[in-house]
Amino acid sequence: MFNTEKELVDSFVLHESKKKNTKIFVELETNYGRPDIVVVKYHPHIIEKRIEKKYDSPFSRIHSYALTFLYNKRWIRTEKLRDFLNVSDNQISKIVINLESRGLIEKRSHLIKIKKNEDILAVKSIKCVEAKLTNWKYVIEQAERHLWFTNESLVLLPTLSEDILFKCEELCKKTGVNLIVSGNKEVTTKVYTNNKKLINTPLLWEINERLIKELEK
Repeated sequence: MFNTEKELVDSFVLHESKKKNTKIFVELETNYGRPDIVVVKYHPHIIEKRIEKKYDSPFSRIHSYALTFLYNKRWIRTEKLRDFLNVSDNQISKIVINLESRGLIEKRSHLIKIKKNEDILAVKSIKCVEAKLTNWKYVIEQAERHLWFTNESLVLLPTLSEDILFKCEELCKKTGVNLIVSGNKEVTTKVYTNNKKLINTPLLWEINERLIKELEK
């Protein structure tokens, strides 16, 4: 049995890290809290393709907002992105140069367009996990708050009594949160909500570009 939440988290991280094409972030800053664990599945062929294109330009929050705006749009005028971001002509020029140099957008004169997902978006899925030894109601509330950016939000708990497990499952079903029960020898995942689609948010693009940078090493 686990004596601390850290032991519970470390055990789960070890379990997940054995899976192929998986990157794990602990205490990832989302601007709306820090989930205990974020498990990212990725497309290795896109990682390889992106790593081949060398670039030194930094990727910041303004670039992630730009990509979120451009996502699923056809060719648009650069001025439209400038107005959305509320930046100057000089700033939008630098932003466009940055995104183009990273191979994320195409540019034709005054028009820009984001490239196809299969060329730039390495993230396959994002799974968010909040862990607690006790206080299962509170941890479900925490997990529910992450549904704005993740395919799947889960609570990670140690082995529970049948009565507590039933109550926990009922609340998970109501909130759209899934459950992981970690024992000494096995990990059981109970899925009540299944969302396979990625959610287009600035955080998605920040995780995507961080993946490229960290897997390049």
